[in-house]
Amino acid sequence: MNFQDPLKPVDNEQFIAQLAQFTNLEQTRELTDNVSTLLTIQSSTQSIGLLGKTVDVASGSGAVTGTVTTIQFTSGQPTLTVLATDGTILNAVGLSQVTLVRP
Repeated sequence: MNFQDPLKPVDNEQFIAQLAQFTNLEQTRELTDNVSTLLTIQSSTQSIGLLGKTVDVASGSGAVTGTVTTIQFTSGQPTLTVLATDGTILNAVGLSQVTLVRP
């Protein structure tokens, strides 16, 4: 529509097709936003379910076993604090670092 010649207007079929494309694009954008929101809510729910659970966490020195003590949300993303069995505290543990959840 940006390059439309005002002296040669687009016929009705082309105009309706362009409107349908714009509508489809807007619906796709809204769907993407909704999926992103859903994923954020799901990761929040998963992290809350880990409170008090014993987990194995992948770290630079290998797997560490500990208990999830707190959850913080940074920019909408959950990070865990894990009290390791040896007494050390692991801060800012992401959900992707949790390799095993023990009952």
